[in-house]
Amino acid sequence: EPGQDQLAGECRYRSSADAEEIVEWISAGDGETIGYFGLANFAAHDDEVLRVPIADDVVLGHLDTSSAFISPISESVIDGSYATFSRSLFAIARWDMFPKLAEFLTFGLSDAGQQLVRQV
Repeated sequence: EPGQDQLAGECRYRSSADAEEIVEWISAGDGETIGYFGLANFAAHDDEVLRVPIADDVVLGHLDTSSAFISPISESVIDGSYATFSRSLFAIARWDMFPKLAEFLTFGLSDAGQQLVRQV
């Protein structure tokens, strides 16, 4: 259940869609707590959490090359190198609402829309 600790052996797991709750849980941990949330949440919590580069080689991981590590930063998202760790965003709308959705997505993907995204 979201927001509740789950046990897997000696490891605890907590699922939450609330970034504030995730940061609080990480901060209250023993220094060995790992959390995952969207890149936009890092900006508000840079002083509380550490961004950890992740190896992008599915065969050898970090043993292959140190350049396989990709940091969760805006530049790696923009240049596409972080795409391996991204998730899809789906927009579901009723057919009669599709014109409004198309207008929203067109703006969101435009230069002006992307400027707003970077401010989040």
